[in-house]
Amino acid sequence: MAQWLPAARAVEASGPLHKGSRFSVQFDTRDTELEVVDFNPPNVFGWLERVGRRYWQTFFRLEFAGGSTRLTVQQV
Repeated sequence: MAQWLPAARAVEASGPLHKGSRFSVQFDTRDTELEVVDFNPPNVFGWLERVGRRYWQTFFRLEFAGGSTRLTVQQV
């Protein structure tokens, strides 16, 4: 995550990600704990923030779009 999300400086997880797992992220200005709420590799990844912006949800969806990939990001 620290490689593809610019504000994420560090990520710590106790094991592989799956729906229901939790992990910690250090962003530029804050630390938070996230819970995976949607996970369907390689197309869908979504989390719920447990610390900081409580209950804020972020979803990523990758879709084939001809010769490229369409990325949809939704925040709830």
